[in-house]
Amino acid sequence: SNGAPVSPSWSLDRGELGAIGAANGVFTASGNVSGDGVITATLGSAHASTTITVRIHAIQNGGDACPDGGAGGCGGVGGEGLGGPVDPPTIALLRGPANAPANAAELGFLYPYDQTVWPRGLLAPLLQWQTTHSASAVYVHLTQKNYEFEGFYSGKSLVHQPIDATGWKQATYGNGGDPLHAELKIADSGKAYGPIAQDWSRAGHAEGNHLLHGVQQREPAVRRRHCDQAGFRFADLCNRGHVMSRLP
Repeated sequence: SNGAPVSPSWSLDRGELGAIGAANGVFTASGNVSGDGVITATLGSAHASTTITVRIHAIQNGGDACPDGGAGGCGGVGGEGLGGPVDPPTIALLRGPANAPANAAELGFLYPYDQTVWPRGLLAPLLQWQTTHSASAVYVHLTQKNYEFEGFYSGKSLVHQPIDATGWKQATYGNGGDPLHAELKIADSGKAYGPIAQDWSRAGHAEGNHLLHGVQQREPAVRRRHCDQAGFRFADLCNRGHVMSRLP
């Protein structure tokens, strides 16, 4: 406008990423979801857009205890809660080079399975593994485009570990279609072992319902087992063969 200041209106196509001042265009990230969004400035019939990227690196050292998980287990997925904090030397040990396991018996995942597809909105899985070591600490490391989660937890003879619910929601709701890479290391007597790793993906609406229908076509006893193994949030509906239409 001949070099004179103007006051366009501002908008953001992904409100879950944060808020933008409609009058001043100042963006404030919510801290809840990572990813790319489009900011648009509008003045009359003129439009100009740019892309903004929100990256999250979340770190958790220990978490809430779960003395009584009720019928569904701690957090609805079982286990004993997140575990206690880990001391700084052990954190440094777990972040550094580790001893690769000779085989799956020394350290290997039991659940979930590599290449698992997770419909958005499900509870985080309870990571389960077998090991010949008496693990006193575990390191859970999740990475995908624009997102990283590091979780450190202590305990005794650890063989399973929940994923923090907030970290899981950030990962799955911020996933843009790339693999969610999960790594796990353990510490025992001043030595680190691992990592063991898997790649997961997030299902869209059609794919998620396809997975559920695949389970629902099974005989009731088999279907029940598959529902339980998959950790479906609405397992009672899954077990009865109902269509779960609440997947995004």
